[in-house]
Amino acid sequence: MTTPTRYYFFNAGVYLVVVMAFMLVNRPIVLDIATHSFDDGTYSHAYLMPLVSLYLLWHGLRQGNIQLRPSWGWLFCAAIVMALMTLTYIAQIAPLYRLLFAIALMLLVNGLYKTTIASLMPILMVFFVVPIWGILTVPLQQLSIYAVSGIMALTGVPTFVENTHVSIPPGTFEIAGGCSGLRYFIVSCLIGLLYSYLNLSRWRSVTLFMTVAILGALVTNWLRIVGLIVIGYVSDMKSPLMDDHNLFGWYLYIPFLAGLLLFGRYLARKDKQHTPVTSVRSTVNSQWHPLQAICLMGATLILSTQSVSLLLPSSSEQAPALPNRIAVSPIIPDPDHLSTKQGNRYPGSLHLRYAFSGLRPGNKASYYLNQPVPPDWHVRQRQLKGHYQWTLVSRSAREHAIIGYSYGAGQKQFARESQLKLERLKQAITLSRSSHLDWYYFPCPTLSECQSLFDSLTEEGSPLLGQSQLQTAKMATQH
Repeated sequence: MTTPTRYYFFNAGVYLVVVMAFMLVNRPIVLDIATHSFDDGTYSHAYLMPLVSLYLLWHGLRQGNIQLRPSWGWLFCAAIVMALMTLTYIAQIAPLYRLLFAIALMLLVNGLYKTTIASLMPILMVFFVVPIWGILTVPLQQLSIYAVSGIMALTGVPTFVENTHVSIPPGTFEIAGGCSGLRYFIVSCLIGLLYSYLNLSRWRSVTLFMTVAILGALVTNWLRIVGLIVIGYVSDMKSPLMDDHNLFGWYLYIPFLAGLLLFGRYLARKDKQHTPVTSVRSTVNSQWHPLQAICLMGATLILSTQSVSLLLPSSSEQAPALPNRIAVSPIIPDPDHLSTKQGNRYPGSLHLRYAFSGLRPGNKASYYLNQPVPPDWHVRQRQLKGHYQWTLVSRSAREHAIIGYSYGAGQKQFARESQLKLERLKQAITLSRSSHLDWYYFPCPTLSECQSLFDSLTEEGSPLLGQSQLQTAKMATQH
């Protein structure tokens, strides 16, 4: 085996060992990412990413573009990001620690190897696996609603658009978050990045190809929605496609991908005509020092989420059940303790406090599956008053109520989840993860009485909280 060949194997071995070690010492985050990424939905491509990353690593080594060249500056940046990642993990701010996980891994590799696109490409694939793209769902959803409204105006089909609902004579469609086209957007970005790296050599071609890939994904999703609406109109909502939206979308997206790759082939041919052929020179240039290896391993272990997890108390999997007498309650999947209070001034009024230790992924007041307003109640009005968020809700023509809730950490109360997350980030320094959710329910005989009470609410919650004379009947489940 020649010296360059041995060096390539050494480079590949160090690369893989560093990545696997980083994932091992941050096992809690890796498990969290695996739980929310390896599914059959938006991130279903995650199963292919390990193989793609291995191919990109082999491709970079074969081209001689991945070379060990440690940098103290980049390693210091990686240590800072790892510290922030661990802090946000303690505070249970999932989108942040998932993003910081990918950034820390990229900086770590950048600190060990000469900074090239080839050395970073295998790690960039991690960004397409980490579930951080959900922030784009609402903007893409609103863009889809706007585009579909314009396209439907050209079809001649009678259409009325209100919020996320598109009404036609036979029925109504909802452009929900799943119709935002996020999965097509992510896949197009991924394919555009891979094809550009492997086949294109001019920035002009890369920019043009990425633009076509992204715009094509958006337009394909818009045509999918419009096509379903038109088919529903023609078939009087009886077409089988009304129950299988996703499959219809792939029927449109796959032909687009074929056309996109043909367009990429055309750009690649043009690039070859304008780019001079250069020989690839392999160099053996390693400046690795044992001190850097020791510092790297020490910082990675100290700042890892696995190490922090050992300092936290062990968790329990059982959540308390609601008493049978409670007819109305929020949907809170995973609390630790539940306290109930019932009032006298307003018959049927209720105060629930859900306490969370933060020892499980969904065990927090700001968990995205928590629904303070039960799904069978319609929100008429919403307002923030002081530390409380109040909603005027109705379940039927005869059932009306005021529902209020407040997030808490320690002795502080907040009306918004964002305020709670900031406070929990401050408390993370002391390894504190506890939080709670206060929930209030006040039924009203009539809608007008509810409206009057709702309009008279003060920042302290009066008159509801000030005069309800709640009597405590505590029920707590210890773990």
